Amino acid sequence: MSKNLISLASMVNVLDLEVCKTYSIRSPGKVGLFRHFVLAVFLLVASSLLTTMPVAYGEDAYALEVNGASLTIDDDEDILRLSSYTYEFWMKDLQGPTGGWRNVFCKGPGDTNAGRGPLLALRPDDPGLHFSHSTGSGQETANVTEGIVVNEWTHIALVLTALDGEEIIYQDGVEVVSQDVSSLTDTTQTAVLRIGLGANVVLDDFRVWNYARTQEEIQADMNHEATGVEEGLVGYWRFNEGQGSTAYDMSPYENHGNITAPVWTTDAAPIEPGKPPVVASRPDPANGELYLNTWVTLSWRPGDLAVSHDVYMGDNFDDVNNGAAHTFLGNVASPMQIVGFAGFPFPDGLIPGTTYYWRIDGLNDANPDSPWRGDVWSFWIPSPSAYAPSPPDGAQYLDTELSFSWGSGT
Repeated sequence: MSKNLISLASMVNVLDLEVCKTYSIRSPGKVGLFRHFVLAVFLLVASSLLTTMPVAYGEDAYALEVNGASLTIDDDEDILRLSSYTYEFWMKDLQGPTGGWRNVFCKGPGDTNAGRGPLLALRPDDPGLHFSHSTGSGQETANVTEGIVVNEWTHIALVLTALDGEEIIYQDGVEVVSQDVSSLTDTTQTAVLRIGLGANVVLDDFRVWNYARTQEEIQADMNHEATGVEEGLVGYWRFNEGQGSTAYDMSPYENHGNITAPVWTTDAAPIEPGKPPVVASRPDPANGELYLNTWVTLSWRPGDLAVSHDVYMGDNFDDVNNGAAHTFLGNVASPMQIVGFAGFPFPDGLIPGTTYYWRIDGLNDANPDSPWRGDVWSFWIPSPSAYAPSPPDGAQYLDTELSFSWGSGT
């Protein structure tokens, strides 16, 4: 769900709750009318917002030339501040070595060693790569001196296994260098990713993962587009827009970037179009989230082929997973379901101290592959009393100097 929709859904919940407080005794009819009005407004605006971002599956392929252009991605929620990661993309060098460093991208300002996390540059005197990450006062680097052929597409993956681990460079899915590193930091980065910092290159299908991918994983995915909903994918810019100055992030976090002086080209990387996701994804509340209210608007990104959605919810994983009759809340056309209010499922409200499980199955009677069974997600509402003690209940053989902590309850 986009940041705008999350904010809008929150406003709907708050407004609905406040009106319920105001009219719960005097005019229950007004509450119902208001709910229907707010829901209609929400769906109208949500539909508008959902159609503003193109989802280019199988459309004409484009790539972004950054000769003089730059792409700035504001990472306000620090999604890209990572202690382990994989950056992977396709690149075509249009110039070759120039005698000077040509920066391709940097998470952070990049103007000092302390601001690099990571930085990729083309080397000045040979057709290779320079991968660096900050230690706070200096940097640790991995370098390869060959393999970047002018005017040919190369797939590049930069992997950091841990802040005290390894920096690894892959070219066309093959490991070309691995460097042990230590004392790296992710605290000196600014909340921005900059792409196109002086290198005369064309870029395509730029992805960021929040874990160190293996060579097998990189090879399996490098020649086709991702769906955008893969586990661990925290940034994904396909560069298929072909026009305008916005690069759309197809990951769940939707950190869209602004391009200065964009140059679009149909000379795209050799990758196959992705298949549209058919299973519901991007749950809100997020899977495993601690949720503080006793009412919630469930929402999700629908599978691209679904025209309606069966909603299941309960406090037992097996029941929801098996589609037990008492967990079926109904079929909805829009990707949202209110629960915890009078007139909706769980009319008496959700119960503190409970973990709730929910599942969305996509349906389309005109498609023989329907239904598309969804994953089981969960969220939990903390108990009114203190919870999650540290050290945990019953712990033994503890240090004699302890710090006690706990969840304060609702």
